[in-house]
Amino acid sequence: MHTVAVWVLLVWGGQDPGEVECDLKDVRDGLYCGTCDVLLTQEGLDADGTCARCRRKPEKTKVCVKVYYVAECCKTRHAAPGECCERPFAERVSRVRVVWGCKGCGAPGREGETCAREGCRARGKPLEMKCSAGGEFPHGGQP
Repeated sequence: MHTVAVWVLLVWGGQDPGEVECDLKDVRDGLYCGTCDVLLTQEGLDADGTCARCRRKPEKTKVCVKVYYVAECCKTRHAAPGECCERPFAERVSRVRVVWGCKGCGAPGREGETCAREGCRARGKPLEMKCSAGGEFPHGGQP
């Protein structure tokens, strides 16, 4: 839970006004291992559904997925397909965890919860979903 609290405070607090928020256009169900602090794919799971690293059961989470492109010759990142040095860009996929928090005070929480913090202007309102990498390319921002 401490990791989630840190993520929410970083994501909701002190963002540069010039940064572009992630649009959360492609949010999928995923699995997260809190012990290893990693999003898991099928390759990261054992046959019994536990984390292959620590053997603990992962928690269900939401994952923001963005596709971007890399010019391997120049190591530059791009939002759209193209080519460089007469070779096509390589497609990459970025997967980051979605977090929930209060827009008013930044209090962390889980999906479906409301803010319960005394004195918060958004107290009693549902927590909002936010991309934990919002403002960083490819989840908003420039490459």
